[in-house]
Amino acid sequence: MSTSSLSIAISGLRAHSYAIDATSHNIANVATEGFRRTRVDLTSGHPRFTAMGPMGSGVEINGLSRATDRLSDERVRRSSAQSEFFSSRAQVSALAEDVFGEPDRGVTSSVNHLFDAFSALATAPTDSAARAQVIGSLEDVASRVNEVRSGLESIQRDAVARLRTEVEAGNQMAARVAEINTFARQPGGLPADLADELDRALDSLAATFGASAQVQSDGRVRVTISGRAIVDADRAVALQVPDTPPGQIDHPTGPVVLGGSAGGLQEVIQNDIGGYRTRLDDFVSDMVTTFNDLHATGFTPAGVGGGDLFSEVDGRMVVEVTLGSAVADALAQLRNSVSGDYREVVTAVSNSVASLNRSADTAGSILDAANSVRDSITGVNLDEEMTNMISHQRAYEASARVISVVDEMMQTLLAM
Repeated sequence: MSTSSLSIAISGLRAHSYAIDATSHNIANVATEGFRRTRVDLTSGHPRFTAMGPMGSGVEINGLSRATDRLSDERVRRSSAQSEFFSSRAQVSALAEDVFGEPDRGVTSSVNHLFDAFSALATAPTDSAARAQVIGSLEDVASRVNEVRSGLESIQRDAVARLRTEVEAGNQMAARVAEINTFARQPGGLPADLADELDRALDSLAATFGASAQVQSDGRVRVTISGRAIVDADRAVALQVPDTPPGQIDHPTGPVVLGGSAGGLQEVIQNDIGGYRTRLDDFVSDMVTTFNDLHATGFTPAGVGGGDLFSEVDGRMVVEVTLGSAVADALAQLRNSVSGDYREVVTAVSNSVASLNRSADTAGSILDAANSVRDSITGVNLDEEMTNMISHQRAYEASARVISVVDEMMQTLLAM
């Protein structure tokens, strides 16, 4: 009887010692990003048969279990892809809104000064100073329009460079997932720390590419984007960003549309910034045509018919110096029409940015909620860990006390 009790007590010491080790590891990693708590799985030992029937044989260590939940993982990754998609679009589009510089540093201010100059010239058509003021205002409008266009082009170039960086980072993460997959079929599966790294990598791919992950029957993970695999077993394929057309991303099977932060940049490059430029170009084209057509009906002080006020050269607005002062008042009357047209351009950009910001805020809130749920399932709770530690400590102490009692019993027996 004493030998059996000793064996049972030793199993308790061993089991609760391992459990305390696991609890200590959890506590030490409470602030480690992506860490998931582990537990020592304990089961009752197989019963031993005695003359009085089966009796317990102690506790057995059944292995380590890692806290995980595929449903919460999928929810977090979908939410992260959406949040990063809208966030990257909102960030870049906000830069575009800044480039327009309204109301104080934008085209609107320059256009207003131009119409003020036209009004002044209409009251004094032969005044050379008034004519010089008009020409200076024309050049200011053209300069500001060109600055906005150049600013949008610069933002697009920067977005393309950032997209290349995002794609390269995603490619490296996909390659790491493929590498981790080579360990998945080993006996016992992935060690907990390597499994944590895999989950962090999958979170990153979801946030960067909007990628989805499916665990296969053999334990390996398949990662796809819009149904196209970027990780399959232990093989990863790299996405490419060609020079043209801007924003295109190529999978070996053809162009692909991404989600996540890279997808947001792709959308910005292909549609958002391009849409802003199109609105600006349409405004400029209409303004140039309207001004030139009206100015052509007038005459210079020398009696020469008015030529073009503006022209467009290689996408840039250029001022022509000929000025038919006889139509200055008519040009001044265009103030409300031209100002209203440009106000529509700026309002459209502002509304787009505001909408993206709202979408980013909403997606961010959804992501925070999803992360909170997952953390409650997989994260380390210090109160819970301390409770577990005390429980295992008491069990360890009790097992040690059993050994002491058995020793005393053996000493009593030997003394007889």
